Amino acid sequence: MINVGAYHDIPEEEMFVFIYDSNVFLFTLRMSNVNETTKAWDFIKYVTLKDMQKIDDNQLMQMFKKALSMYKYNGLPDSYKQQFRMNINF
Repeated sequence: MINVGAYHDIPEEEMFVFIYDSNVFLFTLRMSNVNETTKAWDFIKYVTLKDMQKIDDNQLMQMFKKALSMYKYNGLPDSYKQQFRMNINF
């Protein structure tokens, strides 16, 4: 999973390239504030970047959620002090 950033017109939406089972996907997520100590990722959409092999959408979403839960909000490992807790809403 690679965070490729945000559009200038919609800065709260971020895009991630996710490679899974030899397929490349582009996920669009929105970060929102839950409260002063918690942020949340909200799923917007995903698209494939090339013709893909048949894939189970549920399994793809579960694997992406797992990767996103490790990424948190900033991509830093747990050994760094994390400023916010993260919720994943999808």
